Amino acid sequence: MTEQNSQPTHFSAYPFEPVKKKKIGLIELIKPIRFIILVIIIVIIVTFSRSLYFFSVKRNSIKKTQIEKNFQEGKKLLSEGQFELAEKLLKKAVKAKPENINYLQNLAIAKYNLKDYQGAIRNYERIIKINSKDAFSYNGLGNIYRDLGQKEIAKENYKKAIKVDPRFTVAYSNLALLLDEEGKKEEAVKILEEGIKANPESEGLKGVLKILKK
Repeated sequence: MTEQNSQPTHFSAYPFEPVKKKKIGLIELIKPIRFIILVIIIVIIVTFSRSLYFFSVKRNSIKKTQIEKNFQEGKKLLSEGQFELAEKLLKKAVKAKPENINYLQNLAIAKYNLKDYQGAIRNYERIIKINSKDAFSYNGLGNIYRDLGQKEIAKENYKKAIKVDPRFTVAYSNLALLLDEEGKKEEAVKILEEGIKANPESEGLKGVLKILKK
């Protein structure tokens, strides 16, 4: 019987080839670090921007409050006859908000009472540039030119005030009284009657008319 040559079978302790660990290069390590750093930077920028925004809003709010405070205090002083102090505060308000008609009107009144007629005229003219139909300013100009003895210019401005706002009763009274001073009583009465027709509830115009008719 012939012996068959057989080679012994060798079994490996590892049925599969061991997995080789992949070496992580420096570039692969840097990539996630760069991403983290980028995220941190973005967070910092967003946080800083929000803080800056809220700080700006708060600062503007404080500034607006101070401007309005200057105006209200100036207006109060104006009503009390403290024209110099009122002018200082109203100037600050106008400087901060040069287009605010209410601020400009009160500053013009302060200047008028301080006999700074040119300063008052400038303020009224600034208002008219902003709003050409501001009867208050035309009436104010009328008062200034009346005080300066320029009666024709004064009357023109009173008439402009009436034209742009027929409800502005003070302009009727001022124009009528100026006409009466010039000896034009009939014309003055006519102006008052027109004013009463446009403003039948105005006791002021009726009172002035009674005085002129005496």
